[in-house]
Formats: sequence, C-alpha cells, structure tokens
Amino acid sequence: MLSKHLLWLPALLSMIGSSASPYPDVSETALAPMPRAELTTHFVRLHTDRMLFSVLIAASADIYNLPEGLKRVEILVGAGFEEARAPSPGTLLLVPVFLHSDDPRLQPDMPAWIAGGWAWGERSTHAMKGVSAVSILDALLRYLDQGSSFAELREVDLISGGSEAKLLQLLILEHIKDPPQFTRGFELRYRLEQRTSSPNEHE
Repeated sequence: MLSKHLLWLPALLSMIGSSASPYPDVSETALAPMPRAELTTHFVRLHTDRMLFSVLIAASADIYNLPEGLKRVEILVGAGFEEARAPSPGTLLLVPVFLHSDDPRLQPDMPAWIAGGWAWGERSTHAMKGVSAVSILDALLRYLDQGSSFAELREVDLISGGSEAKLLQLLILEHIKDPPQFTRGFELRYRLEQRTSSPNEHE
C-alpha cells in the first residue's frame, strides 16, 4: 500500500532540478548527532521481472538471521556508512551499496558503475551491465515483500539527501507511472533529509 504522500508527488515532475524540496508535507531537517549504527555487509540476491543479480547490502542486523517481530525497515539511499544512525527497536536499517567499477568486491553477477553514475539513474556499465539503481531499489522492496523474515513488516521508509536524492526522485516518478503492489500491505514512505556532505560511493 502506497503512502498518502503519493497524492502530492505529481508536482515533483515540475520541481526536479529546482532548489525547492519536492516533499512539501515532509519536514526537511538536518541530521542531528545520534549514535551510529553498527553495520555489516551482506551479499544479497535480488530479482526484477527480467533480471537476476547480486548486490551488497549493509544492515544493522544479520540479514540471514533476523530477529522476530520486525515492524519497520529504513532504506538509506546513497548515504555512507558513517552517516547511518542507530535504528530504534523493531527497525532494520538497510544501506544498498552501489559499487564502483574497480571495487575489489565486484563479482560477475553484480552491477557496477563509473564514479557516481548510479545516482543519476544510469545503467550499470561493468560486470552485470544494464541494471539501473532504480531497479535495484524496486528489487529490494520486492525482497522485503516476499521474504519470510518480514512477515510482520508494517512500514518501509526510503530516505535520501544531498545529490543522491535525485535517485529517490527517479524512483518516485517510476512509482507514479507504475505503482508497486505489495502483498503484505506495508506502507511505503519517502523522506528527504539535509546532509552537510554527500559521499559518491560507499566504503
């Protein structure tokens, strides 16, 4: 079930590229100093209707041994590990890692980009070619909707800021054109936060 925030999202079409926030009913606040999350990186197999690929996901818990009763997931789009805040109880923090073409962790079935091309919606140019970062986020949402560990999931927040907010905008536009359907009925929300710096890649 999509959030009610989608009601105002068509205005985004005329606002991308402007300095105004495309999220009028979501407060835009600077990240306050908070305890940092301890994240571990996992190889995760994802799929779309036409592609099967692997990605790296940093998570605040072991993805393959998650605690019971998870009600909420925060997906941090584009922020570096040092910016990940410790999640509240019952919340799982996920940070997709968009790999550079020369990353030593890169495998043949993993998409990779030159510099920060992923943040602008470009398709991967190395290893697993032709995968857009938008499709990776959609595949991650599908993973949450279908995974047995997320049976009690009620809320998913997609959070971004800085230059990587462009990627979240592109995802929203895709969802306007083709709204995703989730069998578990969790609420999908989008959130823009100010950041003082904007890392290009995950470390």
